[in-house]
Amino acid sequence: MIFEELPIASVNARDPESLYQLIVMHLCGERYFRTFDIGIKSHVQAFISISSTDGLNYEQFNELLLLFDQDRTGRAFFEFLFGSNELLKLDDLPARIARFRGFAMLAFGDFRFAYKKLSCLNEAQLVSVRLRHG
Repeated sequence: MIFEELPIASVNARDPESLYQLIVMHLCGERYFRTFDIGIKSHVQAFISISSTDGLNYEQFNELLLLFDQDRTGRAFFEFLFGSNELLKLDDLPARIARFRGFAMLAFGDFRFAYKKLSCLNEAQLVSVRLRHG
């Protein structure tokens, strides 16, 4: 099944503030979060610079989540979102988040609950959830 959300698909993930909102609002499902400020912007620009050549790995993605005051994910969830042994390319992030949001709505009816529930599961538990909810 293909999920597409036009507002998410059009996000420029190489823009620091857009990346911040994409992850915090659309992936993590936060409704209330701190204002994007110049302190965060310089750190996010560094992550964008790193990922523009190599992509972000699991550890770097979790550092980005911590910078955004969000819960880190387990490796199984990272691989669920971005594929196993893959580096996260920022240009792929909107489509991957849209796919997650489609699954989250079908399986749980709520993005925030789905992120909180799934982000800490191990591989076997995620496979079980995927089998139950397609």
